[in-house]
Amino acid sequence: MAIYAETHAEYYRRIDAIAKVGEKLRLLDLTDKKVRETVAVASDAKSLYEGAWYRLFRRHERLSEKAAIPDES
Repeated sequence: MAIYAETHAEYYRRIDAIAKVGEKLRLLDLTDKKVRETVAVASDAKSLYEGAWYRLFRRHERLSEKAAIPDES
């Protein structure tokens, strides 16, 4: 997905990779060049989501202005 983001990031507001770590959802913003560079040299996915580049995912965040995450309440 990071390779796709490298060549298509300008067409999207956000391209996120989301994973559950423990009890929390964390995301990597793949439109950020430094995040993609870190993904390219990472030895495993766990280190990415526990490293300096992740953000906590919040249910109220929207992936874009047009496509929203469905509310499961």
